Amino acid sequence: MRNYIELIVRLRWLVIAVILGLTVFFVKNLGNLTVIIDPNTIVPQSHPFVSTTLKIEEVFGSRYVAAIGVTAKDGDVFQPEILAKVQRITQRLSETPRVVQTNLLSVAASRVKDIKGTEDGMQVQQMMEEVPTTPEGLAALKEALLRNNSYMNSVVSEDFKTLTILAEVRDASPEDKKEGRVGFTYVSDRISEAVDTERDDSVTIEVTGYPPFIALIEKFAERTPFLLMIAIIIIGIIHFEAFRTLQGLILPLVTPIIAVIWALGFMGLANVPLDIFNTLTPTLVLAVGAGHAVQLLKRYYEEYNNAQPNGAQYTKTKFFDVSRVLGKLSPIMLGVPVLWGLYKGFQTGELSDGVSATLQVGSVSLIPVWLFFLWASIRLIIYIFKPKSIVADDASISANRQAVIDSIVKIGPVMLTAGIVASCGFFSLMVFDIVSIRVFGIFSGIGILSVLVVEMTFIPALRAILPPPSQGETNLEQEERVWDRITGFYARTILGPNRKHIFSITAVLIVVSIYGMSKLSIESSLKGYFSPDLEVMQNDRALNERMAGTNTIYLMIEGEEQDAIKDPAVLKAMDQLARFIETEPNIGKVMSIADFIKQMNKSMHADDPSYYRIPDNRNTIAEYLLIYSMSGSPGDFDPYVDYDYKLANMVIFTHSDNTTDMLTLWSNIQNFVDEKFPSTVTVNVGGSVAQSAALAEVIVKDKLLNIAQIAGVVFLFASIIFRTPVAGLLVVTPLLLSVLTNMGLMGILGLSLNIPTALVSSLAIGIGADYAIYMLFRLREELAKGTGVDEAFHKVLRTAGTACLFVAAAVTGGYAVQAFSRGYYPHTWTAFLIGTAMIVSVTAALTVMPSLILKFRPKFIFDGVKK
Repeated sequence: MRNYIELIVRLRWLVIAVILGLTVFFVKNLGNLTVIIDPNTIVPQSHPFVSTTLKIEEVFGSRYVAAIGVTAKDGDVFQPEILAKVQRITQRLSETPRVVQTNLLSVAASRVKDIKGTEDGMQVQQMMEEVPTTPEGLAALKEALLRNNSYMNSVVSEDFKTLTILAEVRDASPEDKKEGRVGFTYVSDRISEAVDTERDDSVTIEVTGYPPFIALIEKFAERTPFLLMIAIIIIGIIHFEAFRTLQGLILPLVTPIIAVIWALGFMGLANVPLDIFNTLTPTLVLAVGAGHAVQLLKRYYEEYNNAQPNGAQYTKTKFFDVSRVLGKLSPIMLGVPVLWGLYKGFQTGELSDGVSATLQVGSVSLIPVWLFFLWASIRLIIYIFKPKSIVADDASISANRQAVIDSIVKIGPVMLTAGIVASCGFFSLMVFDIVSIRVFGIFSGIGILSVLVVEMTFIPALRAILPPPSQGETNLEQEERVWDRITGFYARTILGPNRKHIFSITAVLIVVSIYGMSKLSIESSLKGYFSPDLEVMQNDRALNERMAGTNTIYLMIEGEEQDAIKDPAVLKAMDQLARFIETEPNIGKVMSIADFIKQMNKSMHADDPSYYRIPDNRNTIAEYLLIYSMSGSPGDFDPYVDYDYKLANMVIFTHSDNTTDMLTLWSNIQNFVDEKFPSTVTVNVGGSVAQSAALAEVIVKDKLLNIAQIAGVVFLFASIIFRTPVAGLLVVTPLLLSVLTNMGLMGILGLSLNIPTALVSSLAIGIGADYAIYMLFRLREELAKGTGVDEAFHKVLRTAGTACLFVAAAVTGGYAVQAFSRGYYPHTWTAFLIGTAMIVSVTAALTVMPSLILKFRPKFIFDGVKK
């Protein structure tokens, strides 16, 4: 290691040039990054709900439904102007890319037919080919809708005040991708264009459904660059408060910023879009990179002070006075806007008001910090190019480079160990069935490896070029602050008679967490991710109340042979199943081919309501379909049955996208099918709600697997590095405590376990492993030098322990900015849960783990040390 780092120092300008060249290369690839949420990548592909959904989309074109509600402000919807609006919207949607034209459902859609009886038998005609303008024509349209019960509450509300247009959206085809018609923002924007021109004082138009909600997630994901910039500033402020030096402000940010650029550049190079998962990657890499940089910088100051106790012999500047003042004022500059924002938020009850107040006050109170950032950056550039003889003597320059070498030699192996453990933990996510989690794992691992590359090359090269710290700067760094008082308190507690209280408190924490976990629910409702005051949520709520439901579930009925669906026994079973489903909670309506066969039968018997049932004869059914085909269009029933009548699709409209409700419904459906359906017919479920339910079903297994996997990797590597499984157990103890506490807290607070909250555990383990590893390495190093046990623990906590506190505070602050992402709960959950995990993890690493070491005195730590 020493030979390597000496080579880096000798070739420092070349190393800096190479790293900067690579960074420029990756910056160019950032332009390829896009934000696209592909639902196929965030669901378990092998789950039967998902495979059924894909087959339903392939055969029937049904998958993602957008619902547009047109509500009359005065009277009912049977007004020529309102009907004309619906017709124009329907026509525009039929011409919209990725909207399945044959599946459009509205009063003006070509496939919506009026089936009625005449003297000659059955008459089939389009429900509204032309907009009626006379009272007679409007009354006839209303009568036709009443006659065809399938369209009541799906096309028109029961009070006749709302008409809906249901547009089914398919996945992007290769041609769509080539033309840039990708992502749900594209589709949602096209739908808005089709609708917005029709808005006026006569109607209220509401747009909701799966595509607008996914598009909203894409828009929230676009906040990532802004949130990342705020995170960088907050982390920088925390580091500056911790070190009060120019290097403490700038250097810990250099590594993570370069590593983030590399990680995102790799994504751009691979044409991987940002999605619901990997938008967390930049902040994760930023946090991990800043953590390693702080540990290295803390050790550098320690080694420099040992080599040059009096600091560099050059004149102290105003920089240090400003540093001292800003260090004292930083809690105020940060606290005032936050407290004011909390006050305004509680006063009005609106999160947006609190965020706005915080940003307004913060933009003023942090002006000195912004100016100082600019001043410090300019001074850093001047320092680099200023002749060293002017700013430092030869002895200081020599001590500086020796400190660079010694700090890397001593902490480099620890950094490599911690970084490799974290990256392997994330790389282990590649075994998951969910594509997005695999992609998140891969690029998070790449980002952490990038951190190691930069820390082991660029940072020592840059530090060797910079002038050494002055005496004033080293004095500032060594001043006792709140961090030192915290670690001092920990040391006194661990080494004193109160150590037993640590175990007692930990035991209570575990018991409370287990109690909280018993109350933890599993829910992957998409709409549960959003604040109810968002426009799309208000639209969804309003339309959901007036119609059959804005959420869809599909049942795929599959026979063994062609024309199996024409079998009266199958159709009767489907009809009975539909009536059964409609008795279940939250179900608004069920549509299937059986409804149209019943309507045909009624029309063939002079619209006698008693014949609104499935005929008993297969030939009769085939005859009805033949007669229908003479007047109707060939594709009228495409959303409900395939060409060979071997597959049928039942569309369930539900008011709830709650996955618990969905799984309960599916269980009841399975029981019904087992009793009523012929043995030659199988029934499977799909659709967007079913896909969310698939996530809910696998999330417990995958959550436990995820925790066990990453913890297992951490345990394995720690055991190998320290050559004993005892070390592995010590390292994972703080991590498991943080995960247990988080899950218990979620249960107590009523937060559900879903994909965003489940992902926090892997983030917490990936970040938190560093604390324990740095502590163990430093403790073993001190004891190996012959330092007394008590003194060793004091010194380790004062140095590595204090650095761990810096890191935990910076990570918490970096993720805390996501709480300002108004309207999108996963960002708020992540901010809260990551902060909690960091507090528990670092506290356990600095208290529980040292207490266990003192109690059991493992040989790999105390070997050769007298008791």
